[in-house]
Amino acid sequence: MSRRVLVTGLADASPDAIRAACDIAEQLGAAIDAGSPDTARPIGPIVVRAGAVTADPEELRDRADLVILWFCSPDSLGRSQIADLVRHSLPDGTARTVIAVGPEPIASAGSHLPLPTETAVDATRLLHAVLLEHDVPQANPAAAAVADTCRDLARAIRDASCVAVVTCDDSDITGLTAWATSLLVRSMAHARPAFAVPLSASSTEKTLARAADAAAMLTWRYGAAGAIAR
Repeated sequence: MSRRVLVTGLADASPDAIRAACDIAEQLGAAIDAGSPDTARPIGPIVVRAGAVTADPEELRDRADLVILWFCSPDSLGRSQIADLVRHSLPDGTARTVIAVGPEPIASAGSHLPLPTETAVDATRLLHAVLLEHDVPQANPAAAAVADTCRDLARAIRDASCVAVVTCDDSDITGLTAWATSLLVRSMAHARPAFAVPLSASSTEKTLARAADAAAMLTWRYGAAGAIAR
């Protein structure tokens, strides 16, 4: 006989199935979890407390004159509508600047700032420091190279009226990159309109919607989306 039961896997379930799972979990005295990537990560609660500033892709289309594809893979963009949206100018005819940051160039980006995947967290924090005009240590040659890229990007951000940061966190196992990116975007939003547009390379729009339904339903019933003991 089990000592503790966890009901999860609700990200692929229909709303009716989610409600039934909640009823079953309550009868068993089980914990229940939406199964979303944020709650599965070790520091998921930290990401929630950090407070992410996000928007739908349509906001990017209508408002952002600078789009930063932040460590996105071509596959993740290929499964989304972002690649089509960024190719067009703003509704008022203003040109849009698109910069890809990461290991791979992306066809829909006008320029590419190459950085290895393993530098994603350091690059996010360094860019944050550069935008705040903090001193960046130069003793580490690798960090100095990342900082040079961040300075180029910071100049583009300061010249922009509205910034959209497109992210894909499928490879972000610990959640550190999402945490650092949410702090970076929130800091940028104090100086100009800025928001993140998160993508998921492995999920369809239908699955993403169901994952959001599951998180919303658990939050409504129990006050939080992850692992609430009943």
